[in-house]
Amino acid sequence: MTDLKDLNKEERVNKLYDHHINYHKNMNSLNLLFESSIKDEVALEFFEGIQEKTLIITDSPAFEYFYNENGKKYVKCFKVAASSFDNVQLAIKFLNEIEDHEFIAFYSITKSEFSINQDSVSVRYVIIEDYVTKKIIERDNKIDSILKK
Repeated sequence: MTDLKDLNKEERVNKLYDHHINYHKNMNSLNLLFESSIKDEVALEFFEGIQEKTLIITDSPAFEYFYNENGKKYVKCFKVAASSFDNVQLAIKFLNEIEDHEFIAFYSITKSEFSINQDSVSVRYVIIEDYVTKKIIERDNKIDSILKK
């Protein structure tokens, strides 16, 4: 798992793109039946579009996420899910509409192999709730509601 939290935009996009290239090198060596890689410019457009919400790259479709809450350490297990979109712009729009206290753990983006539409993509990811950010937002909302009275 690669943590992207402390990287700037350019570094995040580069890490996402490097992961994408390595993922497809490994997949193409295993699966010669399907060409699943998308064009470089489409991948870069996608990564530039989601980089702000993507804080983790996962190297496997199931992983453990460790976090701290109130000084205690917790672990939660996740499995990525696949979503298909008619084009990369719809994928970007969908993923950027998640809540402010959520972020994306990205696994892969590929062509949708069984779609008639040549531009359709399949994205494997999981949306994770950031408990600390959620509490901060809830606190700020309570403060704002009290101040408005």
